[in-house]
This record gives sequence, C-alpha cells and structure tokens, in this order.
Amino acid sequence: MQEFKYSWLLFDADGTLFDYNNAEETAIRKTFSQLGHEYYPEYLDAYKKINNQMWKAYECGGIHKNELKTQRFAILLEELKIKADHLMFSKNYLRNLS
Repeated sequence: MQEFKYSWLLFDADGTLFDYNNAEETAIRKTFSQLGHEYYPEYLDAYKKINNQMWKAYECGGIHKNELKTQRFAILLEELKIKADHLMFSKNYLRNLS
C-alpha cells in the first residue's frame, strides 16, 4: 500500500464546512436588533450588493480591507436612511458573525 504524505490540506470553509449565508443573515439581523433597529429581509439583499461591490474594489486595490469592514455599513445605513454608528455596527456584526 502506497503511503501519501501531505504538507497541506485545504478546506473551503465558506459554504462547505460552514453555512455562511445563514451565518451572515443571522449576524446582520442580530446586529440591527442590538442597535435598536427593526430588521427587514430586504436589508440583507442591500447589504450583499454593497458588500460585493466593496470586495471587488478591494480586489482591484481601490480600498483597504480595514476600510471595507466599516464603509460597507456606512453605505448600507445611509442607503436605508438609518441613523446608527457604522463603526459600532461593524464591530457588532463581526462579533455576531463569528
């Protein structure tokens, strides 16, 4: 029997080992609640659109990753006309996502 020695074993966690879509929705819903705001399912669609645009900008070198983590929520809250601290939103969202 042939023995294999692997140096690395990679797993695609998002969508394979973890239900990222469910985790993302739970995190955003919980974050709105924590900051005292009603949550509506269309908020997730708006967030995903903004988030995808921000990640594309990051991949092209147009935005720094740390800026992406907070600006996506600044844009989202502005688009939804919700007065909330986007920095606190980002902090809570990332904690809820993990």
